[in-house]
Amino acid sequence: MIFQLNAAASLLVGAGAVLGWSRIYRIDRSFMPFLLLLTLAFVQEAVSIVFIYRNHNNTVLYNVFGLVESQLLLLQFYCWKLWRKNSLWYFFWVLLFLLLWGSEWAYWGSLRYTVSPATVIFALCIVFFAMIMLTQQLVPVLPALYKNAIFVICIGLILFHTCAAIAELFLIFGVMHDHQMGGLVMVVLSVINFLTNLLFTWAICFIPFSFRYIFRY
Repeated sequence: MIFQLNAAASLLVGAGAVLGWSRIYRIDRSFMPFLLLLTLAFVQEAVSIVFIYRNHNNTVLYNVFGLVESQLLLLQFYCWKLWRKNSLWYFFWVLLFLLLWGSEWAYWGSLRYTVSPATVIFALCIVFFAMIMLTQQLVPVLPALYKNAIFVICIGLILFHTCAAIAELFLIFGVMHDHQMGGLVMVVLSVINFLTNLLFTWAICFIPFSFRYIFRY
C-alpha cells in the first residue's frame, strides 16, 4: 500500500510536464530547465516503477537522475539570475556537484550504492539557493505571490529537498532499518511528494508569457 501511494504521488509530476509542454510556445523560455526537469522526473519515476514490479534494481537510475536533477536546477537558478552577472559562481557549483558525484561513484566503485552523502549536500544547497530566490520575490510583491511561478516553485523545492535530505540522513544513520520507522518516513515522503507536485503544477499555470514582439515608439 505504501509503495502504491508513493508511486501515485511521484507520477503526479507528469501533470505539470504535460501542462507545461501544452503551453510551450507561450511561456517564458527561462523556465525551460524546470520544464525539462519535470519531464525527466516523470520518465524516471515511470521507469523505476516498472523496474520494481519486475524485481529489477533501480538504484543506478536513481543515482544518475540525482546528478541530472542537480545540474538542471543549477541551470534553472542561473536562468533566473540568482548569481546576477557573475556566471563564475554558476560554473563553480556545477563543477563542485560533478566532483562530489564522481567522487562518491569512485569511492563505491559502482552506481548501485544506496547511501549517498552527496545527495544530502545537493539537497541542502538547492534549499539554500531556493530560499535566496524566494526572498528576492518578496519585494516588490507583484504579482501576488501565489501567482508568482518562481515563488511557488521555490516553496516546492524547499519543501521537497528538505525532506529528501532528512530521509537520506535517516538512511545513512540506519534509522530506516527499523520497519515501522521506515514505513512512517515513506508515508511522509509520499505526502510531501504529492504536495510538491501539486505546487509545481500550479506554478506552471502562472509562468509568464514570452514576448515575441517589441513595439517601438
